[in-house]
Amino acid sequence: MKKNLSEIKGFLHSWTRQSAEWYDRASKYTGYHDRLVSYILKYIEPGYSCFEIACGTGNMALALAPHMSKYTAVDSDSAACGFFREKLAEKGSPDISLACSDWKAALEGGHYDLVITSFFGAEIDDWDLIEQAADHRFIAIVPRRKKNDRGAGDGISGRHGERLESYDQMKVFFDARGLKYDAEPLDIEFGQPFESMDEAREYVRYYYSLEGEDIESFLRLKLVRKQDGTLYFPKVKKAGIIAVRTDGK
Repeated sequence: MKKNLSEIKGFLHSWTRQSAEWYDRASKYTGYHDRLVSYILKYIEPGYSCFEIACGTGNMALALAPHMSKYTAVDSDSAACGFFREKLAEKGSPDISLACSDWKAALEGGHYDLVITSFFGAEIDDWDLIEQAADHRFIAIVPRRKKNDRGAGDGISGRHGERLESYDQMKVFFDARGLKYDAEPLDIEFGQPFESMDEAREYVRYYYSLEGEDIESFLRLKLVRKQDGTLYFPKVKKAGIIAVRTDGK
């Protein structure tokens, strides 16, 4: 059956050095994480400590940590943690403590002013643990779509089979518990720049599992050349920010 290339979605199945470098480059080129943090800061008070669930390669942590008194970041993916540690060594990091660990084990018994996560999916199933640890706020960056693009039920991502609760599901969940929260839809550019056509082909092969002429057709459909000459896959990340009060205020 012929593929409908216009509807195929990319998936990160696991972190590799190449996927981490692509992600870093996209973040820098679009300013995605700086823009994301500009929304998050509206809910942060001076002196907050923070625990980030599933920090990945550390892009949000590096953008947000300078605004916090203390920052703990956790991810179970050893490749992501290794890449993040290299960046911390290069940059002379702010006060970030990185643990390559199961996040539940790392969070249990701890207390932080803020617990935060982005596109992870632990919020509903593990809410009791999160609420106990977050002394003032919990913030989640979540997808606005209700169902995953593969059509296999509500909010299943392509990486590690995580459940990704949607923006609307999260609001229903917190409304049912009578918790105060702010919710705001976000549309933020987070496309991918490339240094060459060969690199673009490798990216399509990795993220979209295409081969041969399907790769060339996909590039003709999606790839643009920016005014600065950069080859680029445009993408607007349609997300939402949910900022929950956990201190009853």
